[in-house]
Parts: sequence; structure tokens; C-alpha cells
Amino acid sequence: MARHGDELRALLQSLYGTRPDFDAWCARLLARVAAVQRRRDPQLQALDDRRERQPDWLCDRALVGYSAYVERFAGNLRALTQRLDALQELGVRVLHLLPFLAARRGDNDGGFAVSDFGHVEPRLGSNRDLAALCAQLRARGMSLMADAVLNHVADDHPWARAARAGDRACQERFLWLDSAAEVAARERELDQVFPDQAPGNFTAVPALGRWAWTTFLPYQWDLNWANPQVFEDMVLAVLRLANLGVEIFRVDAASCLWKAAGTNCRDLPQVHLVLRAIRCVLRIAAPAVALNAEAMFDAGIVHRYFGHADEAPQECSMAYDAGLMAAAWMSLALEETSALRVVLGARRRPPFGCTWLTYVRCHDDLLWDVLRGDLERAGLDAHAMMARAAQRLDSPPAGGFAHGLPSQPCNAPFRGTSGMTAELVGLATARDADQQRLALARYTLLYGLVYLVDGLPVIYSGDEIAQRNAANPLPRADGDTRWLHRPHLDLASLEQARHGRGRGAQAFALLATLARARAGGRPRAPLALVDGLPRELLGLACDEHAALFNFAQHEVVLPTPPAALARLAAPRGAPLVVPPLGLLGWPAA
Repeated sequence: MARHGDELRALLQSLYGTRPDFDAWCARLLARVAAVQRRRDPQLQALDDRRERQPDWLCDRALVGYSAYVERFAGNLRALTQRLDALQELGVRVLHLLPFLAARRGDNDGGFAVSDFGHVEPRLGSNRDLAALCAQLRARGMSLMADAVLNHVADDHPWARAARAGDRACQERFLWLDSAAEVAARERELDQVFPDQAPGNFTAVPALGRWAWTTFLPYQWDLNWANPQVFEDMVLAVLRLANLGVEIFRVDAASCLWKAAGTNCRDLPQVHLVLRAIRCVLRIAAPAVALNAEAMFDAGIVHRYFGHADEAPQECSMAYDAGLMAAAWMSLALEETSALRVVLGARRRPPFGCTWLTYVRCHDDLLWDVLRGDLERAGLDAHAMMARAAQRLDSPPAGGFAHGLPSQPCNAPFRGTSGMTAELVGLATARDADQQRLALARYTLLYGLVYLVDGLPVIYSGDEIAQRNAANPLPRADGDTRWLHRPHLDLASLEQARHGRGRGAQAFALLATLARARAGGRPRAPLALVDGLPRELLGLACDEHAALFNFAQHEVVLPTPPAALARLAAPRGAPLVVPPLGLLGWPAA
């Protein structure tokens, strides 16, 4: 508190200082934060001390992540502990469990409609089970990442129920419009997240004769972060989870936290002040804990969520590199690497102690629109490229390899794509040995790239065994195709793959090999793009290492390889032959 209390107060002054009760409120908040810090377990305090001595711990190339739903990965938190050996064989050191707190009954957006931030969903276990899991992870050198769903609560959360019943204080925790005309005017300023299943950004609440702000789904009421009581209660909920052992919080929908008239309510300056203030609270009460920003923009905008090296405090220690993910899939679909070259060329190195989160798939759809800004700035036809890539993965032509589904198709043909990695690369449905070889090569290109570049690579549950799309996830009443890539993990296939057997053995072995190569510390220097290559190829090199990716389904020959790639030719000086969908130079033998 002595080191960071003044910083926190200054940040809160910027957000809430005009309120007449600011001084009293701020003093109360600081006292509550200090009380939570005093209750922190000695083992966690020891972890705090170690992390303060190693502020760049997330940048360790030995770290690999894994993302899963508790019930789809293991059933519940207790059973999950039986899966840790398999994760360690994959090199996993960061386990991201998607929302596991008490959620809305019925539809709940996969747990993102939280009804109680203080308790684990009873179907999944208890707070005691969560603390026990965190302790077991720490004993194995692993860390738990949990979702901090800060933008909204479920419409059956106690605050929402009280607001609906007329409680004025609870009503002030949310955002309201009073007339249909106001709603229509605001809608003209705002984008829609789910235009098919949940059009608009507001939901009528008949009991009040008002419209609640609901950016995502009608049963998710947006919180009013301009109300300091929201900040206080939400940050204390985060601290209580940190005291159970959560070490990283994925800040869901980070860019949406603050709303202001006349804007699209995305990435406003106050969002960054809120995140900096939360980070400052963590530095006071739980210094071991990091924030991970889920902000779906191009890397230039997402970079803001790190803060700057000379700022104190910074914001998030990690951020999703959605542009790299989408550009890799586009390159695979179009068999040329212009999108990847643009994205990697624009990608900036994060400040000290911060890192990107790199991934091939996640629980959400594959968002194409995240590429628009970078592609347009490079003078490329973003609309045409996104539409072609989406069409080839969503509705492939005869002889195509992908088996995905469009997400939100009414909004644009390139809105998003749903499907497991194995289905989108053709690995799950290959009909013969040749198709299987090409599909595995696509899989290798994608995961090889996200393990090679700087960042923390994350495996999406099921990818380690090339699992297929969920069986019969549709039709769903809400039309949400994302459930296509949320299958229950095939545990029998996982056990076979661990022992080199079954259809998932090659995928499991590849990911384990990539993890070992990363942990070997090579390469550590930043990789640079290699110029002068055919459009099918992507070359990355540094002083000691080089890798060459061929995203086309035909062989490419370089009669005279660039100097940075000369070491890949055998013998030196000979033409360099890159096989279809080939990856040369990585992982190192």
C-alpha cells in the first residue's frame, strides 16, 4: 500500500473524483483492499514475493497454455485433477478454465452470464475444490487462469433482481435508457455483437418501463463502471478469487467496460484507466496475479492494453493476438501469406514483463473482421480477402478440405467461422493417407507458427487429439454455431494418444515436440520477416534460427534462397525445395 496506494488514488480520482463522496469512498476501498491482503494465504504471499522478483515470468518460453471448459474437459473441478498428468506431457504450465462461477439457470452463454461472483457453479464443485485445484497446480509449477467477466452480470444476479424490484442503489449499478426513441438513437452509434441471435444493444425491462444496456445477450446486463460502487465490488470479487489461488485473470470483453454517448463504446480512454486501477489493486493485495486482455482488435490497438514501459502501473501483462490467429487461417484458406506478412510486420513487441497470447482456436468463433484495419492500411482489399477466406472454410467448394459453419452470417459473409481445428484443416475427415498427410501438414503449420513467434501459445481443448466438431450441437434455439467447437473431450482418445496410439497420436506428439523445442530456449531473439519470397511462403529468421512456411498445396522452389534462409538448404547454396504445406527449420531437432 505504501508503494502503490498513491498511484491507485490518482487513478480513481481520474475516474470518480468529481463525486462529492469520493474521499470517503476511496478511503473505504483502500481499507477493504488492505484487509483482503492481510487474509492472503502465506503460500500465496510467498508466490507474490517470487513474482515481484521475476516480473517477466509470463515471458518464459517454457510456458504453454491450455484452454477448456471444466465440464467438457473433466466434468468437475475434482475430476480435473486427474487430467493434469496429460497436460504436463504437453508442456502445459498455464491452465485457462473458462467460466466456472455460479451461472444463470438455462441459457448462460457458456457460463459468461454470471449470477454469483463469490461461488463456484455447484455442478462443477465448490470454492474449497477450486482452492485445492490451485494448490495442486502450484505444486506442479502450473498456474490457473480464470475469466473475470467484468462487463456484465446475469439478469438473475442479486443486483439485477433487486434493480427490477425497484432498488434505486442497485439500479444505479446498470445502464438504462428511458424511451424507444433513445434506444433507436443510440443503436445508430453502436455495433452489434450477435446480430442474428440477439440484435441490438438494449433489452426492455417491463417491470421498470426502461431498457437495460445489454451489449451481448438480453440476459446479460451491462454494468455501469462510472459508478464507483461497481468498481469496488467487482475488484474485491477478483481479489477473493485471487486469494483462492487464481493467478491470471482473462478480462472478458475488456474494451467494452465504459460507455459514453456519441461513441461506439469500444476502447474508450476510461477503459484503460479502469484496467490500470485494477492492476494497481492487484499490486497492493496480490502482486503475483496478472491480467490478460481479451480485446478483439488488430495488434496496434490491442497493444494499448499493455500500457507503456514508463507507466506505473501498466495494464495487462498479456493480450490475445487475434490478428495473428485470423491471418494464419486466411493464409491457409487462400494459399498465400500476404495477411500474415502484414500482421507480423505491424506487430510490436510488448513492454517488459508483458507478452502476447497466441492461439489457433478458442471457444469463440474465428473472427475475420479483426484483420480489416491492418489489411486496408496495407492497401489490400480486406473485404474480398475476408469473404473468400470465410467461404473456403465455411462452405468449401467441391474438393475443399474444411468443414466449418458461418457465425452470424446475416451480418456479413466474413463475420466469423465456427469449427474445431481438426475439421477446419481436414484432419478429422481425411479419406485416405494423402489427405491425412496434407491435413496434418496444415495443423503443423498453424501450431508451428503460434509456438514459434513470441508469446504464450495456448492449446484449445481437443486440439491435442485432433478432436472433431461436437456431435449434433444444432439446431439450437439461439442459432449459436460456436457450440460446434465446444465438444466434450474424448477421454479414451486422449489416453490412447498419450501412448502413441489412435487417431490423435500425431497431434499429441507434435504439440509435445513443439513444447520441448520452446523450452529448449530456441529461438529467444525476435524473429524478423524474410523479404523477397514468393507469396506462398512466409520466412522468419533471427541470427541463429530460421523457419520457412509454405501455405500452398503445391511445391515451391527457391533457386537461390535468401541469405537468412540459406542454412535451410542442403547442401548450402543448393536450391531450396519447400514441399506442399511444408514447414522447414522448426521445430529444431
